[in-house]
Amino acid sequence: MSGNSSLGLSYSVSAASTPIRPLQPVDVTRVLAEVAPGQRQLVLRPLQPEDREDLARAIDRLSETTRYHRFHSSGFRASRQDVDYLSSVDGNDHVAWCLIDRTTYEGAGLGRWIRDGNASHVAEAAVTVCDDFQGQGLSKVLLGTLMASSRCLGIDTLVGLVLNGNSRALRLMDQLGASMRPGDPGTAAAHLSTDPARLPDTETARTVKDWIERIGGYTDPAPAPAVNQA
Repeated sequence: MSGNSSLGLSYSVSAASTPIRPLQPVDVTRVLAEVAPGQRQLVLRPLQPEDREDLARAIDRLSETTRYHRFHSSGFRASRQDVDYLSSVDGNDHVAWCLIDRTTYEGAGLGRWIRDGNASHVAEAAVTVCDDFQGQGLSKVLLGTLMASSRCLGIDTLVGLVLNGNSRALRLMDQLGASMRPGDPGTAAAHLSTDPARLPDTETARTVKDWIERIGGYTDPAPAPAVNQA
């Protein structure tokens, strides 16, 4: 999703099942340069629990507007409990991907999905791009990454809440063919299929689909080991 827009609040997280192989960092410097020439060099990698303090600093760096669009609360400040929850990734039911500046090691953006404890094929999704990295197409990179990583773990629908006044996010969801339904007061719930074949033929959707293809190979679960029947 674009710039200062965001998807999502939080569902309950079901207990993690057997984890897949660790998700690996992806140096996307070259391919990002193709999407947005001239932007700073970035690495896309899974968020890890030990990134907790860096995550807290990244949230503090967000402008009031970006923070409001992400957390739907005016004057929001992340508590220790908030940061604990947001950094409690497990690689299976709670997955987050971050874009990191290779030079400064500052976070540029973050996308996450959390499996719905009541419907294992559905996950809540959220995307945030830090203010000084907005307007460079990074929301599409993160959305494609979320779609690829969630689909390989059995998620067929990503759901997020978008503020009714967040025109950029609403426009992005429209360009991706998301089904919009009433959400919490003041919001719309965007339901987005993780199947790239269901994306419409728009420029935005083609960009996201391209990222799904680029990232898919890094997020596929490892094949199950052969059973020794001797």
